[in-house]
Amino acid sequence: MEDRPVIPPMVYLACDSVDGDDFIVHVRATKDDERAVFVYSAYDRLLNCCGPHQRWVVLPTRNLERVAEHVHFDMILIDIEMPEELRRKAA
Repeated sequence: MEDRPVIPPMVYLACDSVDGDDFIVHVRATKDDERAVFVYSAYDRLLNCCGPHQRWVVLPTRNLERVAEHVHFDMILIDIEMPEELRRKAA
């Protein structure tokens, strides 16, 4: 059996903005020039990894395919800590 992380049925997706049902997904370029989105398996992990000012939406994991229809990304990073300098600051 492969050593892969267990993906929960619901995830917290890091966003740049959220307005009701509309949201803009947070996408970052990697060192290899790939585009990555950040998802978190629990709210406390999002807070610990991104800080208290990170915007987010919670959605069924299966809906990430729908997100991919509207947002180009090459990979999904799960429960990854954002460096302090990249975290959202208080508005």
